[in-house]
Amino acid sequence: MTLIVTISSPLFVLQVGDRLLTTSERGKTQEFDAKSNKNVVFEASNGLATISYAGAAFIQGKPTDEWIAMQLHPWVKEMLADGADPWSVQLGASESAGRLSIDGVIKRLRERLSDLPDSETRTSGLTVVISGWRSKRSEIKSFLVEFTKSSNPANKAIRAIGFRRKAGVRASFGVDMVGSGDRAETRAYFDHSWSELHSQVTHPQSFEEYELYVKSILDLTVATVKFASSIEPTVGSNVHAVLLWKPEQPHHFIAETHFYSDSPHPVTITNPIRTIDVQDAAVTGWVLFNGAVHAPSYLVGSQTIYGEATTLQMMGANKQGGVSHLYTPIVRRRS
Repeated sequence: MTLIVTISSPLFVLQVGDRLLTTSERGKTQEFDAKSNKNVVFEASNGLATISYAGAAFIQGKPTDEWIAMQLHPWVKEMLADGADPWSVQLGASESAGRLSIDGVIKRLRERLSDLPDSETRTSGLTVVISGWRSKRSEIKSFLVEFTKSSNPANKAIRAIGFRRKAGVRASFGVDMVGSGDRAETRAYFDHSWSELHSQVTHPQSFEEYELYVKSILDLTVATVKFASSIEPTVGSNVHAVLLWKPEQPHHFIAETHFYSDSPHPVTITNPIRTIDVQDAAVTGWVLFNGAVHAPSYLVGSQTIYGEATTLQMMGANKQGGVSHLYTPIVRRRS
């Protein structure tokens, strides 16, 4: 299972989660895949969305994040046509993929989730959380949507389970917390950190204060996932975060991803010229843009990806062993 925390506000959108996939054998929780990720960043025709999930780690034989990506972007099927793992990080320029709108993304994933056979979600159910920015009539607003297909076949409703509102600066924020780490202790930890921060913060009066406020929210949310990992064995301590800044223009989105690792992620890359060993690399999620599709990858240094209306900067691990930049797709475990 997992813990996914998503915050939607007039100032920023944030989605933070662990990336541990586990199995249970004889009552013991064991790590299944140390190279997983649970996030998709999608550039829609009228906005930008970050999407994550909790529950079933595989759908129709595919990692669930990959299944989500395949529902939203036709290029993903092309990327996987020659095998199970996407060795091409980017497919490059191509004709328009006929991008979905934000409403189209929500509608499609809700329908595809509802149409899944009960056998796919019988063990742990599946919750999908979508948040981001949506442009309508030249007005940009943040949004937050969450729906769950229950593990109980008798419960046919696709419903929300983790949504609530909390007071923040300037407005009420939507906060969504789902997964096995969504326990009373975790919520108490988050609520205490949130209240403590907002007892000291006033409305940001400058861009520097705004940045500091958002960074403080990011830090406390990452700390919440790490706290959950200390009390719930199915939540991992390696954390992936997506931050979508408030757009300054109707069709210009700025986004960041960050990776917070408690354990190294070594990578060995072999090519005809040499073998490169990296002791620790960050792990990225799916990026689905109009003109660029990027699969989950190892990252050292930073990588900037440009969409039609989006600039995404992914922050990787620090330079090490003479390697200042590495960006290579991950071979995912399937069985």
